[in-house]
This record gives sequence, structure tokens and C-alpha cells, in this order.
Amino acid sequence: MEQASYRDLQSDRRWSTVRRMVLCALLTLATVHCVESIFVDNLSFMNLTSYENGTEQMPFQGRVAMIPVGRWAEKSALMKRESAWIELRIFHGANKRLEPFSSSKVAYLTVGMMASLLAVGFGVFIGRRYLPGVWWLPSALFIYMLYVTYAARADAHYWYPYDLPHFALFGIAAICLLEGWWIAAFLLFLTDLPVRETSVYLVPVAIAMAYARRQWRAMSWAAAMLVLWVVVRVLISRHFAGNASDSRIHWEFWAPALRNPYRWGQLASAFGFLLIPFIWGWKYLNREERFFVCGAIPGVLLTALYGVWYETRIWDEWLLPAALLMSFQAVRAINRGHVSGLLIEERPSIAYRARTAQIVSS
Repeated sequence: MEQASYRDLQSDRRWSTVRRMVLCALLTLATVHCVESIFVDNLSFMNLTSYENGTEQMPFQGRVAMIPVGRWAEKSALMKRESAWIELRIFHGANKRLEPFSSSKVAYLTVGMMASLLAVGFGVFIGRRYLPGVWWLPSALFIYMLYVTYAARADAHYWYPYDLPHFALFGIAAICLLEGWWIAAFLLFLTDLPVRETSVYLVPVAIAMAYARRQWRAMSWAAAMLVLWVVVRVLISRHFAGNASDSRIHWEFWAPALRNPYRWGQLASAFGFLLIPFIWGWKYLNREERFFVCGAIPGVLLTALYGVWYETRIWDEWLLPAALLMSFQAVRAINRGHVSGLLIEERPSIAYRARTAQIVSS
């Protein structure tokens, strides 16, 4: 009897491993499909040659991290072969594409693919850490929202070379702040600094998390992030001072976006149509998660002020932490409401339990 039970246990473990492998493969394929769709179904908003030569308008030119990638690709025999292969084998005959697959575009796609897979892999890691029953859910939500807001476009169908690396670096750094991994968050912030200026949105999140945990010394991390951001952006602005600039509030797009029914669907597609349900699920967030959201609000509002609303990829840097928080909400809503008798295991953070007990006792 004991031997049969042991065999059953081994069989369950093997089947569990197979299911994990299958789900990981599906997440990988979904990520590849999403990134390929972004680059095939969209157009580059920027002139890539001007960007690589340093003459594109600001603020696009100021996002300098991908410039070396494009310059290298234009000289790389490997990227040129890949570009020719894609043009011949994928877009030959009846298949059409909106723009040629240059060697630099292939390089940007490759970097974007690696960054997106990194984000999905981190989502799996954090899912297994806290939601072992549905560990795949944060990554699946991230891919879904990225596809809806970036690939599935009826209007403003543009891609940018630095977006996907920024979404991955920023999203992982934001979750590190939520976890209290200050050094990791700071290093990711440093990496993201030259990628996009909106990396500064991590500063209010860092302040909010330090306040939520009563970790006053951690405020120094936020101060260092802000100082470094100012230094880097001043240097970049001075270097490209002669470039034309589109750094302004695009108020002329607000009224047309609201009164044109054709764009209402894209306006609502921010965060994959899940923003309002996320707000409704506020009660399912714990104290630290609520402080995190409050720290994110300034960045979200600034993006709304300067961005074009129906180009909903402008908020995609928040997708990875949003996917994690939405997963928490879904699991807690099911577990607390006993929906259809279903319970899903969730492991609360040990550090969070200890901090909560300390706050209550004080």
C-alpha cells in the first residue's frame, strides 16, 4: 500500500513537471508572437537612420541606449543576412509588410524579444514565489495587456526601438521596490536611465514604499535615483541641444480622442481594458500594495498629460507590476468569496507578515 502511494506521488510530480514545462513553452510562444506582431503590424514612428545618427527630434533622440544597437546592426553581416532572410522567406509573394525589415529593425526586434522574455520569466519567478497555484497568471496577464495595448492597434500603430527594453527594466525594478529589494531596484534603475526618461517614475514609488515600511534610510535610495536622473538628463539635453523638439503637452489630441467613437475602443484599451476592474479591486490589495499604487499615480498622470491617449502603449511600463497586482486581486477575490467553491493557494510575503505584526504591536 505504501509502495503504491509512493508511485502515485512520483507520478503526480512527473505530471506536474510536464504541465509546468508546457505552460512555460506556451508563455514563451505567446511572447514571441506578441513581439513579432508589434514589429510586423506597426510602423516605426521615428526615422531610424536619423536616430542612429543623432539627428532625430527630442525627446525620442534623448533615449540613447539603443543607438549603439542600431549602429552595430547596420554594419553587422549577421543582421544583414537575417534581414535578407526575413524579407525573402517571410514576406515573399502575397505576404505584405508595412515597412522593410532593415538590419537595424531586426536588431531592435531581437533586443525587444529578449527583454520581453526576461519580463515574462521574472513574472513566472514572482508568481511561483507568491501564487504557486496559478504561478503563470502574472506573466499571462502581462502578455495579454502588452498585445492589446501595443500590437492590436487600429490607429497610432507605431513601434519604438527602446520601448520593450524599458518596459522590462522598469517593470522588474518596480516589483523589486514592492518587494523591498532596494539594491536590485537601484541597479535596474541605473540600467534604465539612458533607455527612457520616464525611469524617473520609479522615484515616487521608492518614496511611497520607504514610507509604507517606515524604512527612513531607504529614502536615500530615492534621493540618489533622482539626483542621477537629473544629471543624466541634463547631459543628454545639452548633447542634443540643437535637435528639434516635440517635448510638449499634446493637448490638441485630447478633444478629438474623446469625441471620435472610432477611438473609444483604443482609449479603453489601456492596461488591456482592465484598469476599471483593477480600481474596483482596491479592497483586495494589502497596505504596501496600496502605497505602491499611490506612488505610481504621479507617473501615470504625467504620462496622460504629455502622451497621446489613444496610443495606450504609453502606460505599458506599468504592465508587469499591474499584472502581478491584478493576479493578487483575482486570487484573493476568489478565495475570500469562495467563488464556485474554488480556492487558490497564495503565500503572503513573510517580510510583509512580520512588518504588519510589528506595526500592529506598536
